[in-house]
Amino acid sequence: MMNREFMNLAKQYRHESINQPPDDWWWLARPSIHAGDAVYLLAQIQPNSFTSTLEGLRPWQIDALEVLPRLMQEDGTAGQKRPLLDWLRWANAHPEIDLPLLKERAGRILRAMEANTQTVDAPMPSETPHHAPELRIALEAWQAVSANPPSGKAVKKALEEWLDRHHPGLSKDARGRIVMVANWNKRGGATPAGK
Repeated sequence: MMNREFMNLAKQYRHESINQPPDDWWWLARPSIHAGDAVYLLAQIQPNSFTSTLEGLRPWQIDALEVLPRLMQEDGTAGQKRPLLDWLRWANAHPEIDLPLLKERAGRILRAMEANTQTVDAPMPSETPHHAPELRIALEAWQAVSANPPSGKAVKKALEEWLDRHHPGLSKDARGRIVMVANWNKRGGATPAGK
């Protein structure tokens, strides 16, 4: 009896996990995505949930699964790896993609990311009563060091060197707080290339 119940639950789970929508935020956080996965993501399908049955897919998704690989092949992007934002920009700007729901979704995500990027990148006015100079410096340090991640060097060390060059008058305590906030590699140690 237990075995039959387990098999029924497994069948139900398998059926419910077919052709599911993607977790956009998880994919947006990935440094790069292969073109094959990008096709599914642009068609609003979680890549590892796709089955060839096309069960539960809307017509525009089926069209996207047919059109996108061909266009990627034609323009030479088929074998590439890019961040999801780059794939969204590619799809949104591509003149041969005539899938309004895909373009609307891509545009919506791009607008949201642009609005959030502008908020983070907005200057922090020093004349406001709530000015936090260490936070501003931490953001500047993070932007500078993360734009060119150190290879074979600890992130903490790279941040400290950046502070030495750009803000040499900081106290030891202020430097420690700034580095703690800006350091994305909390485990310590040297950063592998490209991380």
